[in-house]
Amino acid sequence: MWTGRRTRPGSKNREDLIVDDEMRGMLLHGFGKEWLGSLGDHASAVTAVNVEVLSASGLEERAMSEILDSGGSGVFHETGAKVLVFLGFTDNELSRFIDGYPSDVPRPIFCCLTAENVNWSFDRLIVDLLEEDRYWKERSKKERVDQGECS
Repeated sequence: MWTGRRTRPGSKNREDLIVDDEMRGMLLHGFGKEWLGSLGDHASAVTAVNVEVLSASGLEERAMSEILDSGGSGVFHETGAKVLVFLGFTDNELSRFIDGYPSDVPRPIFCCLTAENVNWSFDRLIVDLLEEDRYWKERSKKERVDQGECS
């Protein structure tokens, strides 16, 4: 069971997030075991605390809160949609983690656990993240075209 940062049961308010300043975690989806060492080492170097790495693979229909309470699936395998959910990271740690992300590790869609998404199924989270990712990529491409950078 991961207990670093989660919402009190039944709550949807951001103020009700429970935070343990000594706990950090990452909930992964779509990563094989070969990437765990690099990701865990990078996260621990950024946070200066031990970072627990959990998997949502095989539990996509469950709510994020259930996945976290169960300690994840323990199954790490490659899939198309790679997602990394930060658990308990500070804003500074998030920036440092993303800016220094290992170049030899496939880049996922990053997100944070929130009081809103903690009760979503992981499938719903993936759909939402893929929609956001597509939006931002299209917007960036449009801005480059508008500025004459590409055709």
